[in-house]
Amino acid sequence: MTPIENAFGICFYFFLSILLASLLAGCGGGGGGGGASGSSSVSVSTTPVAAVCAASGLVAPLADASAPAAVWSISSGSARTYAETPAASEDLINPMRGYHRWINREQVPQASPSQVVYNRFFWKSLETAEGVYDFSALLAEASAAKAQGKKYAFRLRMMNGDADASVYLPDYVYKNSACAHECGFTAAYKAMDPVTYALLPAVYSFVPDWNDAWLQTRAKALLVALRDALKTAGIELAWIDVGLYGQYGEWYVRPTYYLGSPQGNVPAGVTAITAASKQAFARMHFEVFPDVQHVMFAKLDQLDALSWGLSQTLTSKPVGLRTDCLGKTLTLGEWESNPASFALIQDQWKKAPFIAEFCSPDSGKNVVDLALASSQITRYHISTLGNGQIAPKASSDIDARWSFLTSDEQSALIGLGRQTGYRYFISESGVSLNADGSLRIRAALRNGGSAPSYESWKLNLELVDAAGAVAASQPLSLNLQDNLGNCSSQLIDTNWNPAVSNSGSYTLRIAATHSFWPRLKWAQQGRNTDGSLPLATVLRK
Repeated sequence: MTPIENAFGICFYFFLSILLASLLAGCGGGGGGGGASGSSSVSVSTTPVAAVCAASGLVAPLADASAPAAVWSISSGSARTYAETPAASEDLINPMRGYHRWINREQVPQASPSQVVYNRFFWKSLETAEGVYDFSALLAEASAAKAQGKKYAFRLRMMNGDADASVYLPDYVYKNSACAHECGFTAAYKAMDPVTYALLPAVYSFVPDWNDAWLQTRAKALLVALRDALKTAGIELAWIDVGLYGQYGEWYVRPTYYLGSPQGNVPAGVTAITAASKQAFARMHFEVFPDVQHVMFAKLDQLDALSWGLSQTLTSKPVGLRTDCLGKTLTLGEWESNPASFALIQDQWKKAPFIAEFCSPDSGKNVVDLALASSQITRYHISTLGNGQIAPKASSDIDARWSFLTSDEQSALIGLGRQTGYRYFISESGVSLNADGSLRIRAALRNGGSAPSYESWKLNLELVDAAGAVAASQPLSLNLQDNLGNCSSQLIDTNWNPAVSNSGSYTLRIAATHSFWPRLKWAQQGRNTDGSLPLATVLRK
């Protein structure tokens, strides 16, 4: 090769790397994002969630039927309407909505701590030798969450971001003889000076060999050991963030790592991850934890893995989604420019949660675009939002970053938490007497949020005596997940003859209960401290 040909080759790879990096670069410490291609726009719902839902008109007053032998009468509550609490002033905390605790912090103040704790762990910190596991830090945090009535969520990873040459594989994995190509390599990346266009000194990152079969086998063994440890400790999981592959475990690797000199430095035989290997990393999560809620990073350049993950049948629950960089056009913006691809994920929120977090704000700004974040929460039906990374990294004290923000920025961030997820309430109710003496109970159950709940709530009518004890209860067959949001409604219309023999006054109330969570708190005025809502007072003769 002549000097001119050599120079041309170097320039070609250099400019190719710059182009790829600009299109596909990750969004820093918070995660990956990418530019979008195509000129069409996705048609997504931009209808804002109503500040307060209008009356449904589903429950018209009914007169009591003639029932001479009836033992019940309605003292009060034959027809009621209720005031929904506006989201802008609502401070109630319900499970799997609003902000969740994010990597050891809750930076946006809430009325009470979140009911979900989320964290991330490097593989190296969890396995000290082959088959020798140390889950002490993870289990301590998860057990503390359990003791406080909270669920736990996590992501595992084996790589950090750019300019970090540390090896996050266990010591026994890297360069093990069982690896086809040492299970990883140190990649060089040379950025370009924006003024002189000269290549800057290389920075280095350790990149695992994602396609190595033995590495994948050991990664799955890690998940199996962790599953067993969590089961022994009785930990309830809110979700698993499908990770292991990619920078930060976020399913993105800078493509220039796989180019030849002057970029990359990739060893012979090592390639970027294949579609089969992507599927293998997702599959191992699903096979080891088949009954846990999983979420996958909604990245356009991972469409093949997403398509498989959202359609597989290994898990008992549909796989949800997660995104980084809420309040920026990275990641979510790329879907809006690719309507055909967006069709794959646009309705997944109806079946499984969509979870989001922030990236660090752009240079010179206090926060991300909070108006855009609010719009994205509504358009993409975000259920819960990581409560961290809300201010510039230049703020030396992470926990003090809240004080760097203006009062308007603080108010907007508090509002984002109130906006996410479901907001169930009863708008109207009516109780009347049937001809056979039983009670007819009707109510309009509304969802003023932008997403449903995906938890297995059980709706019950309860009859409570003067001492506060539940004298009788009646299950209702409604599924809250069917009440999708944006002021959607479900009509309760049921007959009940409570098996109560003691005469006296009873409070009829409606409650949503769960095998793990405390009672759901209805988003309205007049609810009880336990979250239930009184509908009527009835008398037993």
